[in-house]
Amino acid sequence: MNVVKRVDPVLLEHRFNPIPVRVIIDKEGRVKHAHFLSAFPADAKTITDALWQWRFKPYVIDGRPVEVETGIVFGRELPVTASRKVPN
Repeated sequence: MNVVKRVDPVLLEHRFNPIPVRVIIDKEGRVKHAHFLSAFPADAKTITDALWQWRFKPYVIDGRPVEVETGIVFGRELPVTASRKVPN
C-alpha cells in the first residue's frame, strides 16, 4: 500500500509486544475500518485516532479503484504493512 498521508500515533508507554491492526481502506484511500487483534485500550484509541487521518493511494484493479484490506503492525520504529483485496 502506498501511504499518501500518515500520522504516527504517540504511544504513551513503551510496550514490548507489537500491536497488529487489520485495516479496510475504501476506494478513495481512506481508512474505513480498523480491527485490533490484540491491544491495550489506551493504545487502541491512540492508534485509531491516528489511523483516521491516514490516506492511501487507491488500490486499482483493471483500471478501477477497489476496497482493500491490509495489516499494519505498530509498536516498532515504523509501522509495517501487508495488503490484499477485500472479497466482494
